[in-house]
Amino acid sequence: MKHTRAILFTYTILLLIILLAYSNSILNGFVYDDASVVSNNPRIHTIANIRHLLTEQYFAIVDIGKETAYGEASYRPVVTLSYFIDAMLWNAQHWGCHITNIMLHIGVAFLLFTIFRYLLQTLSSAFVGTLLFSMHPLLTEAVNGIAFREDILATLFCLAGFYCFIKKPFLHSRFAKGAFDACHGLLYFGGLLSKEMALSYPLIFFLLSYSKKIPLKKNIGLIVILAGITLCYFIIRFSILVNPEKTVHLYPGGTVITNICTMITVIWIYIKKLFFPVMLLVDYTIKPCYSFLSFAIIGTILIIILSLLIAVKSRKTAVGLGVLWFYAALLPVSNLIPLSNIAAERYLYFPLIGAALIGGILFTIFFSFNSRWSIVSLTAIILCYCIIICMRNADWKNSITLWKSTIRVEPKSARAYSNLGTDYFEQKHYKKALKCYLKCISLRNSSQDNYNLGNCYRKIGDFERAVQSYRAAIAIDPTFPEYYENLALSYIELGMYADSEAAFQKAIGYGRLDDTLYENMGLLYDSMKNYDKALRLYKKSLELNPNRPTAINKIALIYIKTGNTEKGIKLLLEGVDKYPQFVIFYKNLGTWHELQKQWSEAIFYWEKAYSLTPEDSGIILKLIKLCALADDENKRLFYHNKYVEGSYE
Repeated sequence: MKHTRAILFTYTILLLIILLAYSNSILNGFVYDDASVVSNNPRIHTIANIRHLLTEQYFAIVDIGKETAYGEASYRPVVTLSYFIDAMLWNAQHWGCHITNIMLHIGVAFLLFTIFRYLLQTLSSAFVGTLLFSMHPLLTEAVNGIAFREDILATLFCLAGFYCFIKKPFLHSRFAKGAFDACHGLLYFGGLLSKEMALSYPLIFFLLSYSKKIPLKKNIGLIVILAGITLCYFIIRFSILVNPEKTVHLYPGGTVITNICTMITVIWIYIKKLFFPVMLLVDYTIKPCYSFLSFAIIGTILIIILSLLIAVKSRKTAVGLGVLWFYAALLPVSNLIPLSNIAAERYLYFPLIGAALIGGILFTIFFSFNSRWSIVSLTAIILCYCIIICMRNADWKNSITLWKSTIRVEPKSARAYSNLGTDYFEQKHYKKALKCYLKCISLRNSSQDNYNLGNCYRKIGDFERAVQSYRAAIAIDPTFPEYYENLALSYIELGMYADSEAAFQKAIGYGRLDDTLYENMGLLYDSMKNYDKALRLYKKSLELNPNRPTAINKIALIYIKTGNTEKGIKLLLEGVDKYPQFVIFYKNLGTWHELQKQWSEAIFYWEKAYSLTPEDSGIILKLIKLCALADDENKRLFYHNKYVEGSYE
């Protein structure tokens, strides 16, 4: 009874410490890849879409930009299923998704404590090992990133499989043992369908059996199940449900030798971060390494050899298991098959269990010499970890704070500048976005970066530089129709209509012929005052997509320009009724009434526009002017003060 109370008390302490460390992450927003899998993914709110998790529709292209239906490049349906559950429980709100991640992390900690008790045979060392794992700052990426939940889930399933294994000897009937083996296999399969890193599980399972001196012949049935599930997974993963759009990556430096050298430097980074988890990064800039003759590589090789020798010498102990667990769990993320990211802190979620196992053993040894100092040391370590975790959680508050913190630690991260620029662009801070994109291109001159830069120049009205940027993007990759389409729109602003028409034809040639293209081509002929052709194109756009308010607005303006004012105004009013959040209808109605010198009506519509976009300085300036013309001094002062209070680029 006393032992049971001690175990329950330990679980409670683990729960409270983890909640304390990660409590300030609950109100963090969606960052990094969270948008594609949760916040910008309406499919997870419809239960009927769950059926697509088992079909090719999982990888269907649903949006411009070649984004898969569920935002995943690899087949990970269990993770996607968890987002459906988030939608049911929390309506996929950011705080609810973060609570889910924290609860999953706590679940991993609880399972790990049970397994460490089995491996270490002492409550104190199992508690310390679990505490060192669950509170290690390297895990903040997996816990904070909703899209990185995959690492937690894969680990959770694998540990649950281990739990079935260690409970199996306590069963007496053959049927019950067979049921536990089947459950073990299903849990392993769940881990594989969460993330490929679970492929290291069978190897770790064999190591665990060997360290506990359990003959494999006693688990032949389980071994057959694990082997069969691994084979089924490979068939599903590489033959049946394959992402047709997945990018093929190359080894760093292009050769196997440079890949080995580079990955040794990555292991060196992991080892350093293991002992000194500071200056954490969401994007590691790893340059290809072409030679074994460097201090970092030679030192890392010596560390690996020495640790493996220790593991072999103590192969039937928890120390040997901990060392081999760490390296075995790293194998799936060791770039044997080229990865898009060759280094990431989330990759250490499963391997870190091996290091925590060794930590628990060392604590037991240290405790036997001096209990007071061991407790003081452990408390100091956990306190430091807690502070680092809380600070790192603050970095994950939103995308801007995350990428700014990345740039502070790694100023050569092109991805950080690119993503920060995109965040500023979406918030309409175009000058800030411009600086980020220019810095990004100085580090990584890709077609997408030049395209982003061109979009930024267009927004600030520098169409000549926009054209230069789009041309640079096309020179690097001439196959994207969006590049030509935006180039064509920039040509329109410069009055280069023939060049615009040619660019549109290029976009069509590369497969772009949809409602957006028809509307944009209509804009070309609208600018050329060929209103009949423009009207046909606008109507074609609306025919392809009846829910396109921009096309309705342009058709209404064509009617007004060609003298059919009554029809045009009627269409704008219909647009207001159908799309009350679409601000351009109010602006155009306000402008028309202004031209008629109907000041009160003009103010009414511009105030509607202001209520939708109060941050738009142009609307405020227009209202100041109209209120002055209408001799409404109170309103004029009100909007004048709003303009003074605001901060506009």
